[in-house]
Amino acid sequence: MLTIVILIFVLVAVVYLFNSYQNKYQSFQGVIFNVLVIGVLIFFLFSVSYVYINTDPSLGSFGGFVEFVKVYLSWVAGFFGNVGHVSGYVINQNWGGNVTG
Repeated sequence: MLTIVILIFVLVAVVYLFNSYQNKYQSFQGVIFNVLVIGVLIFFLFSVSYVYINTDPSLGSFGGFVEFVKVYLSWVAGFFGNVGHVSGYVINQNWGGNVTG
């Protein structure tokens, strides 16, 4: 029950921040910046949800919350490490055409 309340609270907080950001800064910033901020917020929401569902932490205590933050930061570091490895692999491929002749 507590986990559902926390998830609803986080979802409401993210929607509020998103709405507040759009109302305050939409005319001030460029379109690309707005898309990047929205993308970061969506990534954060889905990544926290994914880690929460897969680890089933106990957020009722401070120690459980700290453990969840450690697991989440470890997951984010692993995610970006894997993205770096895949990007390096893709860059090192031979993308030239097959010339036979």
